[in-house]
Amino acid sequence: MAVVVNPGLDRSDLEKAYDRVPREELWYCMRKSGVAEKYVRVVQDMYERSRTLVRCAVGQTEEFKVEVGLHQGSALSPFLFAIVMDQFSEEVRQESSWTMMFADDIVICSESREQVEENLERWRFALERRGMKVSRSKTEYMCVNEREGSGTVRLQGEEVKKVQEFKYLGSTVQSNGECGKEVKKRVQAGWNGWRKVSGVLCDRKISARIKGKVYRTVLRLAMLYGLETVSLRKRQESELEVAELKMLRPCLTTSIESPSTADNTMIPREYQALHEVFSKEKATQLLPHCPWDCAIDLLNAMPPKCMVYPLSLPESKAMDEYIKEALATSYIDLASSCWLLLHGKEGW
Repeated sequence: MAVVVNPGLDRSDLEKAYDRVPREELWYCMRKSGVAEKYVRVVQDMYERSRTLVRCAVGQTEEFKVEVGLHQGSALSPFLFAIVMDQFSEEVRQESSWTMMFADDIVICSESREQVEENLERWRFALERRGMKVSRSKTEYMCVNEREGSGTVRLQGEEVKKVQEFKYLGSTVQSNGECGKEVKKRVQAGWNGWRKVSGVLCDRKISARIKGKVYRTVLRLAMLYGLETVSLRKRQESELEVAELKMLRPCLTTSIESPSTADNTMIPREYQALHEVFSKEKATQLLPHCPWDCAIDLLNAMPPKCMVYPLSLPESKAMDEYIKEALATSYIDLASSCWLLLHGKEGW
């Protein structure tokens, strides 16, 4: 579990979450969630008289009954666990901006140390009275933009570990609001992917077209993961660009120079076919993989100052014509164009 103070984050993790779900609580949560009784009975049959054994280097134990927890490795277990957690947290969870849950990882946001301790205790009580247990060793909190000492956060008299950063859903969150470590991890992820496919990218018998497809499928996605919500600085963009150049240089049959120092005519056509990371990152910023109707709903409630790029619409051009031209030349991003389509020039 993670907690945010001033404002802060508190991240909590349940101890052996799948193994601690009481069976009676599971049946109750399924019925309360509206699951048909015939499906409840099917799941009960799956768990009835379940037995297991422990296998080790010297042999295996005798079989014994398993009367608590969910089946490990079952495709149905994540869904059942989501039902259980949804019912367990119904009385204590807040709206999404203050409480976030993913499986057994819980993030609680609060504005003060007192609120953090109060919310953390409410979550602990709600979960542990139903048979779950909050892991003390994995629970930690972080203060964002801390200006003065905020004291310590305690859970049942035990001090919660304070951290300057933590990783949640694959992204690193830092207490100072920076994203330098996240960028470094994205670069490292790109290099890890590059090593796996270097046999293809460095093979001079393979065309640049095929290399470009491999690059876009493996390396670009690894480097851009999660960057849609990150505001990159020039220095961090340069780090990504330098890493990209180093990855692409062994893939080409001719040498290349940095686009910032070389004229476009000096850049090989192969490189121009591959070099799209930053244009892709800017184009996907804010709206990476949203369905169109979700994007419309999001932009309906979005003020103009939240746009990624400012835009002024010439009087002499029609809006549709200008948007097509701007998107083709990377003047604006998808979010800005959606805003124009929805609200027109006056809304901007």
